[in-house]
Amino acid sequence: MGIFGIKLRFIGAFLAVCLVVILVHVSLRNVSASDVYRSQDLQACLPQRPQTVEPRPSYTFNTLAVEKDQQIKYYLIEVTEPEDPQYPWETLVIVKGGKCTNPIPERQQVRTLTQFMPYNVAQKLALTRYRKWLEKPNGKARIQRQIQVLDLKPGTPADLDLDELVIAPEDAWALKELGYTIPPQYKVEPIQSGSTR
Repeated sequence: MGIFGIKLRFIGAFLAVCLVVILVHVSLRNVSASDVYRSQDLQACLPQRPQTVEPRPSYTFNTLAVEKDQQIKYYLIEVTEPEDPQYPWETLVIVKGGKCTNPIPERQQVRTLTQFMPYNVAQKLALTRYRKWLEKPNGKARIQRQIQVLDLKPGTPADLDLDELVIAPEDAWALKELGYTIPPQYKVEPIQSGSTR
């Protein structure tokens, strides 16, 4: 066996070690955006398109954040409808004991995630969501739109009742952590004592 055979064995062993490292890394990571909808644990709890006479494209899903609290795993997932891709909405899948539930199965207003989980978990999910938004080119603009207050002169007719500007406590906390100022016109929604425990 010449020097060429030794080099070939060394390269083969090196590639085998690299493959093992990659497989271990992949098996230990959290569920990512690309495989959230393939996971059997989550598939049954993802929102489904309403049935219509004509077939329609299905929703697309993007994992915004995943947090584990004791034996419960919380998945904050962005849902995009093909007809309205500019305005995605969020759903929440909770996995406990191998079974999943979805307290937000359709587009609806949820005042605070603390309806469904402890406050510290809601904070982590919100912070991870906003950090993920900031990774995208329009992320800062999206956050600014969320906390923007219209500058209305007194007496101007408007559809917006400024007394109704509320923000979830976990969102207010996360945005402050990222250096944003919540306009004083916003009322922070009270923390609710919801939990799946």
